Amino acid sequence: MASLFIKRYYRSVLIGILILWLSLSGGQSLVSGDFLNIPYVDKIGHFIMYALFSAMLLLDSCLWQSGRSVRYVVLVIPATFGALMEVFQYFLTTSRKAEALDLLADILGIGAGVAGALAVRQILKKLR
Repeated sequence: MASLFIKRYYRSVLIGILILWLSLSGGQSLVSGDFLNIPYVDKIGHFIMYALFSAMLLLDSCLWQSGRSVRYVVLVIPATFGALMEVFQYFLTTSRKAEALDLLADILGIGAGVAGALAVRQILKKLR
């Protein structure tokens, strides 16, 4: 069962692992210089990563086929994952901190990911 899930959702699993690493590693060690001194720049990263995560989950759920139904229930995964990352940052790291705005950016990214996945499905329908 687990191997079937990983086989079907391997792209999503890889994005989840990347988000986990980015969320729990020190932010200053990832990008050097003054780039990170821009207020709220990390919210853009949250938005983009969770948009990719949710879009990939939706597209993986229908096997990248426009004729198959999308399983929207998989959107519970990035929403729960985002909340857990904030809890982990609060309790497990000293270089990161939990922020409600991060979770808001995650949720907005999930919404954008849904729109992106639906757009990709329309493109796939036209191509086939």
